[in-house]
Amino acid sequence: MRAKEGKFKELVVPLIWIVGFQVVSAAIGIMTAPDVAGWYGLLTRPSFTPPNYIFPIVWPALYVLIALTGWRIFCLSEKSELRRLGGVFAVYMTLNWTWSFVFFSFHMIFMGLVWIILMDACAILLMVWAWRGDRQVTYLMLAPVAWTLFAAVLNGGYWLLNR
Repeated sequence: MRAKEGKFKELVVPLIWIVGFQVVSAAIGIMTAPDVAGWYGLLTRPSFTPPNYIFPIVWPALYVLIALTGWRIFCLSEKSELRRLGGVFAVYMTLNWTWSFVFFSFHMIFMGLVWIILMDACAILLMVWAWRGDRQVTYLMLAPVAWTLFAAVLNGGYWLLNR
């Protein structure tokens, strides 16, 4: 009986994390869509801006990795690691999920740049702190951090071109 319960937790709990992250992220996308279609479309774009259709392809994949990171931290970490990693992860996700509102809804391009730099700093700190205890957390965060480092450069380009 316990073996079945263990397998259930190994498969279902991460899936719940993934679905939860996808739902929250989709809701944020729906809430900010009018500004993406309106205000954002009127900005001068850096030459290296990906086409808009790339973002709804990339972000769901990244949120799978980020959700699995959260699951590993909150469900598999020991209590002492959880305090440190869980706190940093919570700050990271708060910055991650609120960046769209700062940039798109409030039209604060420079603050969006500051926001995403802080978010990347949290993610890198999380990766460094996780390295000894759970390297999979570090590996899971590689693609999201690579993307948001690019997004920070892109955000900086928008700020420079639209001041």
